[in-house]
Amino acid sequence: MTGIINIDDVIGLYEDNVRIRENNKKSVWKCDERRKGMYYPDVNRIILYTKNIRSENDYNDTIMHELYHAHDLRVNEQVTEELALYTNKVYPEVIKFVKELYQLEYLGDKNEKL
Repeated sequence: MTGIINIDDVIGLYEDNVRIRENNKKSVWKCDERRKGMYYPDVNRIILYTKNIRSENDYNDTIMHELYHAHDLRVNEQVTEELALYTNKVYPEVIKFVKELYQLEYLGDKNEKL
């Protein structure tokens, strides 16, 4: 089982060329418009579907959830979600560092206008 992602892990993912991009269009993935993010291992990219994200906490949890996928694809969805929520709650400095490193900012309703 994967451990908790820390700042050193985030630096490692960044150095391994894992990138995060935002897409302000509704996700259409197998007819699921609720998808908030997706890690694409073939191109080492995380895409955040910002129109499907409803709050800053949701944004932070989505980022961390997808970083866990980038860190270890073998972890199932339920465990990934639990780890993401736990990390953001207990170690808020990690998501803060991620957002600074990747220059990410939750814009809320402003995403609708992008």
